[in-house]
Amino acid sequence: MSKYSDAPSNNRQNVELSESVKWLRLAVAKINELSIPATPEVYSVWYEYYADRKLDLKKAIDKRISKGGDFSASTCEHLFNEYFVEIPEQKLSEMRQAIRALITLLQSELSELNSGMESYSAALYSCADDLTHDPEVNSLQSIIQVLLAETKKCRSRNHQALSKVYHLSSEINSLQESLEKMGEEVYQDSLTGVGNRRGFDEQLSTAIKKSQLDNSPLALILLDIDFFKRVNDAHGHLVGDRVLRFVAETIKRSVKGGDFVARYGGEEFAIILPNTEAAGGSSVAHQVQANVAKTKLTKKKGGTPIESVTISGGLSILRECDTAESFLNRVDGLLYDAKSAGRNMIRSDCQQAIKIKIESQ
Repeated sequence: MSKYSDAPSNNRQNVELSESVKWLRLAVAKINELSIPATPEVYSVWYEYYADRKLDLKKAIDKRISKGGDFSASTCEHLFNEYFVEIPEQKLSEMRQAIRALITLLQSELSELNSGMESYSAALYSCADDLTHDPEVNSLQSIIQVLLAETKKCRSRNHQALSKVYHLSSEINSLQESLEKMGEEVYQDSLTGVGNRRGFDEQLSTAIKKSQLDNSPLALILLDIDFFKRVNDAHGHLVGDRVLRFVAETIKRSVKGGDFVARYGGEEFAIILPNTEAAGGSSVAHQVQANVAKTKLTKKKGGTPIESVTISGGLSILRECDTAESFLNRVDGLLYDAKSAGRNMIRSDCQQAIKIKIESQ
């Protein structure tokens, strides 16, 4: 095989990376202009917009721009939910690689600015060296002219360099922060601040392994906002987003440090409760349900009341034979039972689970 056989492949990869860097730079500039959090979802929306690979997404954004619509973090999330199933690991890897390449490029540009100052420094050393030889007046005038010319050029370069250094440094810092956040926020729901489905799946798997290893109890709760579509249709997505954030905050106030809260689906939330028996899990589920139901929400403008928001839930305790799938399916079935029975209630099989445990002993 020829030693040059990989050359076309490498060239293609370099071109692709160069294109990725270009799209990312445009996306970063847009996100900074909009002053919104640089979450993986927001990056994905604007990265794909400039990459021009999702024509339906580009058309939707262009239409919104033409109508003067805003692009808040919430708007970007709705666009993401509509045009992306999820962020595949390959896409995240592509964006991370592009960010790293862009940081390297920007650092190289900064290095070039520094080398520009070196030529001025060399001119100064040369003039200083000439002055040590007691030059004649004509030579002295010539040295002064060189100094003036070099200083003038350096001042011009320096003014441009300072401006560029500021922008490049700012861009590098922003990208480095985004790269760090991308590792964290890939497991976080950008709208509510709780975990997302990916984070939930990993946390549940870890919690089950620990529970089985330590022989410690593990409770799982699934909660769903009742008639959420009706709220969205009647009041719009912005109010719907407020309701989602309100429910997330209510759940977070009801759990302790070692528990994990996630937005499991559109209007569905999950709570993983390590070292928690049936009574503790039931207490948390009913507390969240009661706190959501008793809170009267109003619109920000005009204080118009929003119809009462309630939630339904399912609760179960991990059994010896459970896998993540069987555990989740059982709790999801209990949630469905709560919905079918009239909503605004919690259904649990914990008494049945206790009975099974006693009989097996």
